[in-house]
Formats: sequence, C-alpha cells, structure tokens
Amino acid sequence: KSEVYFFSTRLRLNQTWGTAHPLTIRDAEFGAVQVRAYGIYSYRINAPRIFFQKVSGTRESYLVGDLEGQLRGTLVATLTDHFAESRVPFLDMAANQVELAAAVRDRARPLLADLGLALETFQIENISLPDELQKRLDERIGMGIVGNPGPYTQFQVARSIPVAAAEGGVSAPASRWVRRWVRRWPRPPARALPRPPQPHARRSSARAVRLDSTVRASSVRSAAQRSPEPWPLRVRGAARTWRRRSSTRSTGAP
Repeated sequence: KSEVYFFSTRLRLNQTWGTAHPLTIRDAEFGAVQVRAYGIYSYRINAPRIFFQKVSGTRESYLVGDLEGQLRGTLVATLTDHFAESRVPFLDMAANQVELAAAVRDRARPLLADLGLALETFQIENISLPDELQKRLDERIGMGIVGNPGPYTQFQVARSIPVAAAEGGVSAPASRWVRRWVRRWPRPPARALPRPPQPHARRSSARAVRLDSTVRASSVRSAAQRSPEPWPLRVRGAARTWRRRSSTRSTGAP
C-alpha cells in the first residue's frame, strides 16, 4: 500500500501579518514605548519532504489557513527580537521601514526554512504608537522641540490649567508643576502699602483729643480767675443789672 500527497508550490501572495497587542520596547529618546505594526508577506513551499515531516503529516488536507497563525506568530516574534537588539529609535523605525523590513526578512528566513518554506517577501506597511501616545508625539513634533522636554512640560502645564479650572479644580501634578515654575520666574519688587489705622489707635487719638479739650477748658477758666476784671470783660450786661438792682435797694425805690 502506498499513499501519494500533492503539495502546491506556487507563491502565496498578500498574506497579512500584524501585532495583536502593542509591543513594549526600549527607545533611546522616549524611554519605553509601545509599538504596533502590520504589513504583508509572501511565501511558498520550498522543501515538500521537510514540510510533510514537520508540518502537514498524514492529514488528508492541509490548507493555507491552517498555516497562517504559525507564520504570523513567527514573524511578529522575529520583529520583536529585532527591535530589542537593534535599539533603533522609534522615529528612525518609522522613517526607514524598507530597511527594517529587509532586516526582519533576513532573520525570519532560516526559521521558515526549517519548516520547508521559503519567505519570498516581507513588507512593513505601518509602524505606529497607541492613540494616546501618538497624540502626544504629534504635539511634540508640532512644537518642534523633540529631545527638549522643558518647553513641552511648560506647554502641558499651561494646557492642563484651563481644563482643570473647567472641571472645578486643579490636578495634583499640574499644581506641583505650577509651583515649581513660579519659583523660577523673577518676582517684581514688592511695594510698601500704607498700613490701615488700628482700632486701638483710633481710640487713643480720640482720647487724646478729649484730654486736650479738657486741658484747654481748664486753662481758660484759670486764666479767667486770674484776670483782674473778669466781669466787665465777660458778663458786662449782667454786672450792670446787678449794680442797678443794688442802687435801687439802697434808695428804697420800688
């Protein structure tokens, strides 16, 4: 008894690959970043005997879809290893996708050759960051301060203050940055303001006025007592009336 197996050795084009989750890698400029990538590749069966022994076996049929998961995982793992070893900054990766794809293809070809496959092409269509990180990167690029986080930090603090005020409060990081940068700014010289009068000072001044009035009144009375002719000078009309009454009483006239 003999069994015959047929293998299609034609080129499988437009096979897609991509990262199911963002890959965390080290970056020379941003520290640790999460990268997403996807693209296409093509392959074919190069060694049917090896493919039969290691992959398909004695199954009645082995479809292309049965192999996609294995190939996709191998390519993504190779891409991750290349990111970790090359230590190329993210901006250089995005700007040199062709060179990066060629390097990953050369690293992945021996792995697929062990399965009886030949990796013909490997292309990277896009390398990107998650939405939140991509938004921050766009802001930094727009400000033209890549590699200088000082002005970017000031810009972020200035943007966070109106948002926090609209929400009814200032966040703790924003408040810390505001205090830090306010300390660095030069302060204008302080102007001396007039001190408002204190309540006890008002009472003391009023008491001093009353005492001064009392002293003046007593001085006037003392001066009047020492005056040689106080009545003709001050109560002249009353003195005349008293003299008239005195003369009337002395004469006995009614």
